[in-house]
Parts: sequence; C-alpha cells; structure tokens
Amino acid sequence: MKLTILITGASSGFGLLVANELHSKGYNVIGTSRNPEKYASTLPFKMIALDLDSEQSINTFSERLFKVTTQLDVLINNAGFYVSGIAEETPIELGRQQ
Repeated sequence: MKLTILITGASSGFGLLVANELHSKGYNVIGTSRNPEKYASTLPFKMIALDLDSEQSINTFSERLFKVTTQLDVLINNAGFYVSGIAEETPIELGRQQ
C-alpha cells in the first residue's frame, strides 16, 4: 500500500516542490492551500482547503481530510510565509500569522 503524505502549504514554494517530487515517486500526496480550487486543475495531487489564520478551518480540517483518505502516514508541516528582520522589531501579530 502506498504511503499517504499530507503537505501543508503545497500550492507554492518548497511545499509545491516537495509535493510534486513525492507524487512523481508514487506516493499518495494531499496538499493544503487557503484556495485549493485555484490550483486543483493544474496539480497532479489532491488539494484540500486549510487556512491557518482561521480557527474554523483548523477545527474542521481532520474531518475534511478523512473524507478524501482513510489513512495518514506522514505530515510535512510547511505552511507559512517569509518574514525578514530582527525578531525584536517584528510585530507580534505578524509573528502569529507567520
């Protein structure tokens, strides 16, 4: 049986690169994105909505995940965005979002 791998933030950057590579190696890849419908037609793997800024999205995610798969073997927690600068000068709210 193929391993099922969940990759958060799989619509761009490192997440997209890793998801495509693992899918090409035969793994069952499921990616997450805030807007999965925007990418669904162009990607060879499944995408599910997950917005880490939304408590409702987080709370309902496992239910939505297990509607498309019966098992989860690996989690690659990649979602986020680049923030540069000195930590002491980074606004708390920006740090929470990141």
